[in-house]
Amino acid sequence: MGMAWEIVDHTIDHHDLTTLGADLLRQEVAVSRQRLRKLLHVPVALFFSPPGACNDTVTAAVKALCFLGATTRQVGFASRAAPFEFKRIRVDGGEALAAFADRLKA
Repeated sequence: MGMAWEIVDHTIDHHDLTTLGADLLRQEVAVSRQRLRKLLHVPVALFFSPPGACNDTVTAAVKALCFLGATTRQVGFASRAAPFEFKRIRVDGGEALAAFADRLKA
């Protein structure tokens, strides 16, 4: 059985997207996605805004580019009911497997 992995778009220059004008915002999101697709030959369906900052303008730009969802820095479990506000469980390394498994039981 093969391993599954997914590439998530994370912009070109890691700007706070909430501070950008419409043209630069679109470029940061769209061009980085195009580069990932060309380099890795895989779909790029999800987005993560560095440094996790997001607002309605950023969400609208991501939706307009036909992403399926976006990840936030909020800790928790993703919900299909809010695909552009996915929460996440951070993996930092160095944590025992049992401790990580306990965090997933919440």
